Amino acid sequence: MPKIIATEEEWVRLGVAYFSTGGEEALVIEKMAKQLACSKSSFYWYFKNRESFIGKIIGYWQRQATELVIESVENNANAEQKIRALLAAMFADKSGNDFMFYIRRLGQREAAYGRVLQAIEQKRMDYMAALLQAKGYCERTSREKAELIYHCYLGWLERNKYTEVTELETMQQVELIYAQLLNAERG
Repeated sequence: MPKIIATEEEWVRLGVAYFSTGGEEALVIEKMAKQLACSKSSFYWYFKNRESFIGKIIGYWQRQATELVIESVENNANAEQKIRALLAAMFADKSGNDFMFYIRRLGQREAAYGRVLQAIEQKRMDYMAALLQAKGYCERTSREKAELIYHCYLGWLERNKYTEVTELETMQQVELIYAQLLNAERG
């Protein structure tokens, strides 16, 4: 019988799922290999150790949860449409479960991971701030509003990560944020 070898992407995607539910402690290679129907040696074919695996997991998550979201938002015609599309994407997606919680916790023990998460979050806020500036807010106000919106997002994510949120509820949240934070006088 031939040996089945999982691909690097299969390992990483499964790693994201496991990390999201239990952090680095959940990354049990034997258990993951069994789920992928392959041997442990498949893991070591792609990753020299757990640290390199965690780095790939975080990179993959960053691409999916930040860069691809930004790329999709850029397909909109103007700043207002981009802002609404970004808010809708932020408040609709709960697929990360506790990913940010576990990377934040890992960052408390190992500063490098804390810096990675900080850079990801800063990129997210910088992007929103740039959209707000394009809408007409001054730089300072744009940065303040972007940070406040991001904090609202973190609270929404924490409160709703284990519940089913309808598209209507998501759009109501987007409209509430838009009305309260973005329809105010520009300055």
